[in-house]
Amino acid sequence: MAYFEYLKELLAPTGLYELELGVGAAELMALGQQLDLIFESLEEFNLEKLPTTAQGYGLASIEQLLPSVPLYDTPEDRRRALAAMLRIRGGYFSLQALRDTLIGCGVDTIVNESETPMSVEVSFPGTRGVPDEIEGLRQKVEQILPCHLAVIYAFAYLLWARLHEVFGSWVQLESSCANWKELEAYE
Repeated sequence: MAYFEYLKELLAPTGLYELELGVGAAELMALGQQLDLIFESLEEFNLEKLPTTAQGYGLASIEQLLPSVPLYDTPEDRRRALAAMLRIRGGYFSLQALRDTLIGCGVDTIVNESETPMSVEVSFPGTRGVPDEIEGLRQKVEQILPCHLAVIYAFAYLLWARLHEVFGSWVQLESSCANWKELEAYE
C-alpha cells in the first residue's frame, strides 16, 4: 500500500478528498493498489532485463537468442554462462575470448593455440590424469568452441623423474597408490 499512502500525502493539502473513509478513500485505495502492481511489474522487469540480475523469463529469452543453451548447475552459473555466450560475436574468437567464455560457462580450462593448424589445445589446470567428469567437460567445451576448430585435449600426468624424487623406493610407491590410475594422478 505504498502508493495509497503516497497519494494520501500528495492530496491532503488540497482538501478535495476524504482520505480516511468514504468514496474518496476507496478510490485512492484502488488507485494505490493498481500503482503498486505496476511498480512491482516494473521492478521485476528491471531485474529480468540484464543477464547479471535476471532470474527467470529474462534468462529464458536470452537462451532463445542463442544457437545452443549452455550447460550450468546453479542460477549463478546460468547467468555467467549466458553472459559468456553473449560475448561471442559474429565469428570473433580470439584465444582470450575462448578462455573467458569457457571459464564463464563453468569449465576450468586453459585454451592455447596448437601447432596443428585450425586447432586449439584444451587442458585442465590443477587436475592430474583424465578428469572424472571428462565427458561432461568435453560436451561443454565442444558446445562453446567454434565448430571449425579441432579440439585437442591435453592431460597432465606425474613424470617418472618426479616419482623418483617423491618416493625413495618401490615399496613406498606401492603402499601410496593402489592402482595405476592413482599413480598417474598422484599429487
